[in-house]
Amino acid sequence: MRDAYVAGDLADAMRKNPRLRVFSVNGLFDLATPFSITEYDLAHIELEPRLRGNIEFAYYPSGHMIYLNVDALKQLRSDLEGFYSRAVPSTEVKVTQF
Repeated sequence: MRDAYVAGDLADAMRKNPRLRVFSVNGLFDLATPFSITEYDLAHIELEPRLRGNIEFAYYPSGHMIYLNVDALKQLRSDLEGFYSRAVPSTEVKVTQF
């Protein structure tokens, strides 16, 4: 069986929509995915330099399920609010608490 490779599809989508932004969330102790493979894949996709700035990375002291670490979850929420406001600066984005 072949592993799914979606980075090429992502690059295609970013070329078609240059306003598309990507926020890669990574757990430092993730045992489900090899550490830094996301960085590697995104660094090696065929993407124009002007679009590479649309990709952001964040790292949390957690495993694959970041939400299990309450402190990491709080930081993730804050980081997502910032990402949303940068991605859609003309619209006020509010994240509701459940």
